[in-house]
Amino acid sequence: MIRVDLLPDEHVYSAFVRERMLCGQMHINTRRFFEINAIAYHQMHSQLPLNTDLIGIIRKIDLSPEQILHTQLEHTPASLWLLSTPLYGAQYTMPNNMAHAGINLDKRWRFCPQCVVADKARYGVSYWHRSHQLCGAKICPIHDQILHSHDELKVLDFTLPHHWLDSAVSMTLQPWEVAWQPFIYQVDQTIKADPLWPNRVKAQIRRYLNCESELPLQQKERKRFDQLARQMTADLGQEYMAELFSSSRPDRSLKTNILWATLSGQVGSAKIRHPLFWLTIIFWLRNELSECQHLI
Repeated sequence: MIRVDLLPDEHVYSAFVRERMLCGQMHINTRRFFEINAIAYHQMHSQLPLNTDLIGIIRKIDLSPEQILHTQLEHTPASLWLLSTPLYGAQYTMPNNMAHAGINLDKRWRFCPQCVVADKARYGVSYWHRSHQLCGAKICPIHDQILHSHDELKVLDFTLPHHWLDSAVSMTLQPWEVAWQPFIYQVDQTIKADPLWPNRVKAQIRRYLNCESELPLQQKERKRFDQLARQMTADLGQEYMAELFSSSRPDRSLKTNILWATLSGQVGSAKIRHPLFWLTIIFWLRNELSECQHLI
C-alpha cells in the first residue's frame, strides 16, 4: 500500500498522506479511499502509536517483524510507550478512545516552519516529523524554534505542513515547559538507542521509592504514597500537574495519585497507562537516579 519511502523522522501518517497525493486518489471520497485500500476508516491522531489503526497502516508497508518494530520507533512516538509496556518487543495495542483519558496535553499536529523550508529544499516536499509529536514537545530540537499548530489540526486531514504555513500560529510555552523540551527529546533518543532502558529505569524508580515488593502493593502503603505524591506536586509545582493531568486541576475534588496509579499494580491501575505517568515520575526523580544522569 505505502510505496513512498519514509523520510528521516517522518511520521507514518505523513507518508500515508503523501501516498494518497502521489497516487492521484485525493479526488476520491475519504471513506472510499480507506475502503479501496483495505484500511479501517479512522481519524489520524498524532500521539497514538499503539492503536490498532496505525499499526494496520504500518502493516501495509512491506516489512519484516524486526523492521516493523524499527518503523514504530523511528516513525511514530512509540519509543515513549515502551515505558508503559511490561516487556520490550511484546505486542500491545490500546483502544483509541482510552489512550489519552485524563491527559491534558496539547494533542494537535504541529510543525516547525524552518523544517518545512529545509525539507522542501532537500526532499522536494514538507512532511510531519514524528519527534514534533512527542508528549509535550513544543520546540523544534533542530532549529530551537517554537512549533506551530492550528485548532483544525486536532486530527490530520490529508494535508502536509506547508499547507498550514499561512494559518498556523506558534504554540504557547509555560515556564515549567522549558526544562521539559530537552528532557522529552533526550528520553526519546535514549529509548531509541537502548529499548531496554525503560525496564532499568523503572526498576531503579521502584528501588528508590522502596516499592520493590511483589505486586500489587498492600493497601497499607497508600498513606506513604499519598505523602510521596504531595512531595512530587510540591517539587514539580501545581501548575505542572494541573496542566498535564485532568484530575489535578484545582476544581477537582478527587485527585489521582500518579505514583500509586503507576506503581501499585492494584486492579484499577493495572492497565497500560499513558507514558506521561512514567515520564512525570522520571522528570521528578531525574536528579536522583543514576540511569537518568544524562537527562540532567
